[in-house]
Amino acid sequence: MEMNQANTTNNQTNEETKAGNLSAFGFRPVLSKPTKKTAGGDAMFTIVKTLRNGNRIVFAAEIIQKIGSPKCVELAFTDNGIAVKGCESSRPESFRLNEIGKKQGIYCKDLVEEIAEVFKLDFSQRTSISFDEVTYLSDGSGKIASVVISGHDSVIDDNESDEDFPSAVSVVYEDSSPQH
Repeated sequence: MEMNQANTTNNQTNEETKAGNLSAFGFRPVLSKPTKKTAGGDAMFTIVKTLRNGNRIVFAAEIIQKIGSPKCVELAFTDNGIAVKGCESSRPESFRLNEIGKKQGIYCKDLVEEIAEVFKLDFSQRTSISFDEVTYLSDGSGKIASVVISGHDSVIDDNESDEDFPSAVSVVYEDSSPQH
């Protein structure tokens, strides 16, 4: 009888080991329980600032596609974010797009630092900040993606000259939902 009890205990231990019970080995289980991550949405615009792996802006494929799949982009600050417009030829104020994995982006330390400064973005405890709110506009010559840098106020001086921007632009708001 004692032999049967020993075999049963041994079989239970073997079954627990097969099932992945780490306590069968005398290990102490962690107290933390898994939690579900609640995503705020797909990242449409990500700013990456690292010491070792460079500084870059990464655009979701949707933005690039909706502004015409350009080779380069022009950027401008809005009251609450950044406007992105495609251009086909490089100009002094345009940034060439680079493939970054399945997305496209801009490698430019000065640009990342300027955006971080304008919107008071804090990278002290992180290497990237992503944003998911985008509105698409049309100025007659193409689409513009307006990315909201949510939760961050611009420190742009309202008295700065806007001479580089057209004073009278007809803007048409378009639906920003994905096309099916």
